[in-house]
Amino acid sequence: MGTKAVLKTIRQHIDAKEFNKAMGIIEDLLKQDVSDYLLFVFAAVTSVEIGNDCEAVSYYKKAIKLDAEKPLAWQGLYKLYEQGKYVDLEHILIVIQNLICIPGIAPEKISAYKRELGFILLKLKKFDEAFSISYRLDDADFCYEALKMLLFTDNWDGDRKKLIKQFLIKIDSGKLDSKIHRKCAILRCSWAETLEEIRDVLNWHVRYISLDDEWLTNLLRYFVIISYLERRQVDHSSDVISMLRNAVEKETEFELLLEHVEKTEMSLSIKNIDENLKNDTCKWPYIGLAVPLLLFQERYEQVLILLDVEIPNIHPAITKALSEEIFRARCESLYGIHNDNTLLQLHLLLNDNSSTKQAPRNIRLEVII
Repeated sequence: MGTKAVLKTIRQHIDAKEFNKAMGIIEDLLKQDVSDYLLFVFAAVTSVEIGNDCEAVSYYKKAIKLDAEKPLAWQGLYKLYEQGKYVDLEHILIVIQNLICIPGIAPEKISAYKRELGFILLKLKKFDEAFSISYRLDDADFCYEALKMLLFTDNWDGDRKKLIKQFLIKIDSGKLDSKIHRKCAILRCSWAETLEEIRDVLNWHVRYISLDDEWLTNLLRYFVIISYLERRQVDHSSDVISMLRNAVEKETEFELLLEHVEKTEMSLSIKNIDENLKNDTCKWPYIGLAVPLLLFQERYEQVLILLDVEIPNIHPAITKALSEEIFRARCESLYGIHNDNTLLQLHLLLNDNSSTKQAPRNIRLEVII
């Protein structure tokens, strides 16, 4: 019987799911050193069916070595990849690139191969190649996978900030879990240069982050005190206030004092502050709520003591904005005490910061006079 006839018999056994019979004939031919493209393809197909995936890969590669322009062996390897039975991603790149170039492949198949190529490039962290094709950035599924990869990749020189924002625009935010939103928020805030940028990031992610997340609530509290120190009143229309309320599950001393301040309950506010002063538990950001109230009561010495408490390193933009408000409050306190020593300290403070910070206008004028 000629080789073609034997191959036809093997094909009939495969179609009838008689894989052991097919493999018996295949092994006989291989022992005779028969080298044929279809023989290797049939050997691969049969090997898969009897559970020898590694053998199948080897047979497909032998078929390709005989004729790389035929699609069957390339398609067989790709099918193994789809089934999770072949995980050599570097080689799968080659498989797909060849499938795309083989004439006669249906257009919809070509599109599917090209799409999968993008996902494989992501898995291999070949980001420059993955993002070089613009239409991939319009694929929400691709953007989702790319986002997860970039969030946990530090050793790539590309513009992660720009790309992550692009991905988020394409992805339904509700489909991202709280861990992804938190990682996005932390990373994007770390890149932010202004308070406005941080606020935009929080607006995007905050409602998806778990309640009582320490990083988030702490950041929101600092936004509240920067505004309060500047305005000396709570901005009830502030989106930050509402974000903080939604983010906090269990109130702390900060939220208790903030509630008194919002309701203009001066006596309860002062009582709360005095208790914390007595217990020596005043820390930032609580201090940011206490200072304006103590200034209003002209308790300047206590303000100066609180302002000497070290500010945690939250974010450069927050530190900068907060330091400016602390400077103003310090000037106000030194001027309020108004003795020779504090006025000298005020004069030195103004001189040292003349080019970087601005004290209240009435204090500047009186010190100059």
